[in-house]
Amino acid sequence: MPIITISRGTFAGGQQLADLLSKRLGFRCVSREMLYETVQQTYGITAEDISEIMEQAPTHLEHARERSDRLSLGQTRRRLFYALQASLCELLHSSDVIYHGQAGHLLLPGVQHVLCVRLIARRGQRIKMAMERDRISKVAASKLVDQVDSERQRWTRSFYGVDWGDPALFDMVLNLDDLSIDDAVEITAHAAALPSYRVSEASSRAFADLCLSSAVMAELLSQPQTIKLDIHEVMADGGTVKIVGNLNPSQRQEARRVAEQVQGVKGFEIVES
Repeated sequence: MPIITISRGTFAGGQQLADLLSKRLGFRCVSREMLYETVQQTYGITAEDISEIMEQAPTHLEHARERSDRLSLGQTRRRLFYALQASLCELLHSSDVIYHGQAGHLLLPGVQHVLCVRLIARRGQRIKMAMERDRISKVAASKLVDQVDSERQRWTRSFYGVDWGDPALFDMVLNLDDLSIDDAVEITAHAAALPSYRVSEASSRAFADLCLSSAVMAELLSQPQTIKLDIHEVMADGGTVKIVGNLNPSQRQEARRVAEQVQGVKGFEIVES
């Protein structure tokens, strides 16, 4: 059985779907809050920093600052991306697990046994849910839903370079205007059992390589002696790690020392970009 990621709009029922699927399939459930907690504990990125970067899109001024100083705001977002990716891989180390939260489908590219589901609901229903949860007026709830949707759209485009609502990013898009939540559970459970999403030797290796490469990059971007190195990419292949970047001999030694401390690294190579 696969890993299932559930993406949803504000108040679109994603957590409810995850909880019901967990009971239906016997899968372990991982939330966005668990992901953030792992990032904090492993990489020392504060909850405030995570929230600020994840929930708010950069302004035009910030984009200008990134262009003038790649190692400030741009590097902060890059560090958080790999910390999120490595932490999510750690939390999803086995199959038969569900992740519900922001951008799970974008953090696990190239792994066949990941079933990416998007849950949507009409705006009126989401406003009603916001009113009930937060005990606010219809006007306030309407503004809240629109504000969060707008921020997530801008943030996803900035952080990942994609359209948040693009259906091509998902294996399934389920519309709760037409489906009950129970029907959504049954459809997702059926899809999860299809051969297309079975764990295979190739998909297991792809997932292991993603976990290792993201862990190495996250560690390189967390250590003071390597955080500012000109490293463009980290790749992994069966335990052998390849770092692509522009590094002098002493910087190569620092990168090697940090990377070799990551569990699972069996070989090491540095390639000039």
